Amino acid sequence: MPSKRFTTGTSLRIALHAMNAMADLHNAGFVHRNVKPSAFCFGASASTRRTLLLTDFSLVRQYVVTPESRTSELRRARERVVFRGCPRYCSVNVHRLHEHSRHDDLTSVLYMAVEMITGALPWDKAAKKGVGAMKNEMTPEKQFENCPVELVDLYKHLMSMSYYESPDYSKFSQGIMKALNAKKIDLEDPYDWEEGGRYFYYKIKAQREQEQMQQAPNNQSMVTAKSQMSTASSDHEIYIPEVSDVNTLGPASNSLKAQI
Repeated sequence: MPSKRFTTGTSLRIALHAMNAMADLHNAGFVHRNVKPSAFCFGASASTRRTLLLTDFSLVRQYVVTPESRTSELRRARERVVFRGCPRYCSVNVHRLHEHSRHDDLTSVLYMAVEMITGALPWDKAAKKGVGAMKNEMTPEKQFENCPVELVDLYKHLMSMSYYESPDYSKFSQGIMKALNAKKIDLEDPYDWEEGGRYFYYKIKAQREQEQMQQAPNNQSMVTAKSQMSTASSDHEIYIPEVSDVNTLGPASNSLKAQI
C-alpha cells in the first residue's frame, strides 16, 4: 500500500474485527499475549474473504481456573513474569513484566490501528529496550497522534483497568463505530484492496508487475531459441542439441529436442 498504511476506514474496521476475535478468545478462557498484524488474516474463500481470522496461538495462556465454566474464577496474577510478546505492540504493563491480562490484548489492537492509520508507531526507531520507556513517558494523545480521538479514550479506559477486571467489549465496539460514523464509513464499504477501494488500482498494478516478472525468464528463453533457429536457417542447417548439451541443460532442453 502507498505510504505503508491503510485508510482510516479500513484500519478501524480491521481493529473492530480484531477486537471481536479477542473477545471470543477471552470468553473461551484464554489471553493471546502476542497480538500483532501477522496474527490475523482474511479468509481466502468467497465466503470468508471479508472475515478476519485470528491465528498464531503459540503464546496463549489460560487465565481462568476452569475454562469450561463462564463463571470460573481467574487465576491469581503472578507478581512478576518473563516478557512475552512483540515489543512494538504490547502494552506498557507487559513491558513492566506484569501478568498479561485481557485489556493488554486490546491495547495491542489499538496500537495495530495506529500503525495501519499512520503507517508507523512513535517508537519504531527506538532500540528494543527503549520502547517500553517511550510508551511510559508519552501521553496518550501523543501515542495516538493523527488518529481518531475515540482511540485515545479507549486507551485511557484500558489503562485504568486491573488484571481482574473484564473489559467492556461493547464499549470498545461503540467507540470504534463512533469513529467510523464520524468518517461516514459503512461496515460494508469496500476495503482498500477490494474493487472500489482506495488502493484497488495499486493492487492490480502490483499483480500485473509480478506476472510480468514471472514471465520475463520464459520470454527471454523464447527470444534466444528463435535467434538460434534463425541463425541455423541462414546456414541451411537445422540446429539439434548434442546429447551432452541435453544432459547439461536439463529438462528444458529435453523438451526442445522432442519438439525438433
